[in-house]
Amino acid sequence: MHGDRIWEELDTFLAQTFTKEDGTKLKIICTCMDEQGHFTNAVRKFCKARFHRKVFAIRGSNNSAAAYIQKPKKGNREKAYVFEIGVDTGKSWLMDRLKLEKPGPGYCHFPLEQGKGYNEKYFKGLTSEKKVLRYKMGRPYFAWELKDKGEHKRNEPLDCRNYATAAIEITQLPLKKPEEKKTAAAGAATVRRRKKRKSNGGIL
Repeated sequence: MHGDRIWEELDTFLAQTFTKEDGTKLKIICTCMDEQGHFTNAVRKFCKARFHRKVFAIRGSNNSAAAYIQKPKKGNREKAYVFEIGVDTGKSWLMDRLKLEKPGPGYCHFPLEQGKGYNEKYFKGLTSEKKVLRYKMGRPYFAWELKDKGEHKRNEPLDCRNYATAAIEITQLPLKKPEEKKTAAAGAATVRRRKKRKSNGGIL
């Protein structure tokens, strides 16, 4: 991640529009970047300049019982807003959702087509950790640890899924079925028409 080129390429990628096979246009509405590591200030600077595009710096909380999304703070050199994420809470949510076998609230949908990246390696990474009970100074607490150092040693899919869920929670994106969206849109249009009639004496 040395030099400006990688940041320019990342900015271009995040700003692009994706087109589905049916022609539907999609844009990235929120991005969470882990600021912990060797490039903390660089991440904060990058995110601060793109705050209006909902590009946020995040960091994992050391408190295993921390709330998933906490109020952002900007007490840092770059004065960038940083969200602290209760990553252990997020992992618990995800594992509970993965147990759901029927589509519905909380059910996880994954592409079935080959070449999408959702292969055996991905799912081993997604389920690479387990929740264990530990004790510190005689007090019990739960922690997430790698299942083993072999085939489950790569946990990037789990972290990425966790951060993507955090992005949804931060933006409070309403997830609705297509028919629910149409109903909501029709209801909103009706309200707008009523307000217009009220404001102009009922003349359309």
